[in-house]
Parts: sequence; structure tokens; C-alpha cells
Amino acid sequence: MAFAEQYNGTSNAVLCFFGDGAARQGMLHETFNMAMLWKLPVVFICENNHYAMGTSVARTSNVLDIYKLADAYDMPGDRVDGMNPEEVHDGVMRAVKRAREKGGQLCWK
Repeated sequence: MAFAEQYNGTSNAVLCFFGDGAARQGMLHETFNMAMLWKLPVVFICENNHYAMGTSVARTSNVLDIYKLADAYDMPGDRVDGMNPEEVHDGVMRAVKRAREKGGQLCWK
């Protein structure tokens, strides 16, 4: 979707939601890499409840702050408190602005 928006020359950005369990999937990392390589207008939002299919993230990964995975792709990443509506709004607006300008963003709690 982000490639289509870029190809069509729109100013739209795509919001892509995933759970913390998906953060361990290779497909997601390939997507992060492609988004940054092609400078796609996409914001990746991790909805992190600290469990993946009943298994604690602490038991499956050394990286507990999922937004830090963005560092491996030279992608800006923010941590936002998902229980604070104003903080979520501000975080999404920041990320969308950056995604439109430079492509690829990773956010969240």
C-alpha cells in the first residue's frame, strides 16, 4: 500500500499495525528493510502487550523495547504510552510527518 501511495505521488502515509509476537518474524524485518530502502511512507505500529501467543516477550528475545528494533534499519523509532490518547495522537502525527519526508517509521509501546 505504501508503495502504491508513493508511486501515485500522494501525500498519504500507511499505518501498519502488528503485535509484539510478529516482531520475531523474519518477514517483518524484510518489510522494515524494504520500507527504508525504498523510502516508503509507512508507519509500523507495534501493539505490545508483552506476550506473544501466551509466551512472554522476555522469554523469546533479548530486545524487550521493540521500538529499538528500528535502529537496525536506520529507522526512527519512538516509544509511546498506548493508554494516553494525547500521547498516541502526538506520536502518530510525528511518525506520519517523518514517514512522508523520509519513509519508514516504527512506533510504540
